[in-house]
Amino acid sequence: MAKSTTTYWNALAAESRDRWTPVAGLDGMAEELTLSLDPVTGEYTRLTRFLPGADTTAFGGKVHAYPEEVFIISGRLYDQAFGLWLEAGYYASRPPGERHGPFRTDVGCVVLEVSFPQRVGVEKGQDPLASQTTDAGEMPLSTKKSQDFPHDRQPTVRLLAMPAHTNPSGNIFGGWIMAQMDIAGGVVALEYAGGPVVTVAVTSMEFHKPVQVGDLVSCFARIQNVGSSSVTVKVQVFAQRAHNGILQSVQVTEAVIVYVAVNDHGTPRKLPERGADFGHYW
Repeated sequence: MAKSTTTYWNALAAESRDRWTPVAGLDGMAEELTLSLDPVTGEYTRLTRFLPGADTTAFGGKVHAYPEEVFIISGRLYDQAFGLWLEAGYYASRPPGERHGPFRTDVGCVVLEVSFPQRVGVEKGQDPLASQTTDAGEMPLSTKKSQDFPHDRQPTVRLLAMPAHTNPSGNIFGGWIMAQMDIAGGVVALEYAGGPVVTVAVTSMEFHKPVQVGDLVSCFARIQNVGSSSVTVKVQVFAQRAHNGILQSVQVTEAVIVYVAVNDHGTPRKLPERGADFGHYW
């Protein structure tokens, strides 16, 4: 699938003002407008408007595992990582891993950004033909398995971390990850319960590593305990990202979530008896 397309329109005109949205965590300092997005690869073109006096020092600098391009359209922006005031007309093509920011501006600034999350791990100078690639131009991947990833079972939920889910630091927002974990745990609990379940408690939650844009996120859910109406599920989350042609993985989060089976009136109901056929849920 290609990036979204549109005919000519003026993103900076007054009539386009309601299309801009505040940057999460930077309310009152910055707003953004996504011009084009590929929902499959995550590649996007976006405008970011820093308002006069905006300062992201409290959030620190940022590092991406993928390349991106930036162009200063108007105003000026100070990039602390480079010790440089970026005036209108400044352009950069950032390689993966290049630190930038934090940023501040005195007069305001509009920045055009083109990001390529699907190119995670492609390093400057690497020969893209060094190993086999796909027609979609994806990062060439080795068949070598990471020792951390549970290769003996299929993930309950698997999806790509997209730019729309980032926090001010540029990593994926923890609340989005928690939502995917709840879905994964709910799938297992629903199948075991044979009907609707509701989330009643998260008895533990640990974040080990940040999730980055472009990571392949896999949630593995298994039942820990079953009561008369409750199902306790442990959910482990792994992020996979390409590096030097190898799809590496790291465990990023884990949680224990309790679900209760309910009837049509929303009240707890007794769980059905389950035999050996449900052993793979444990």
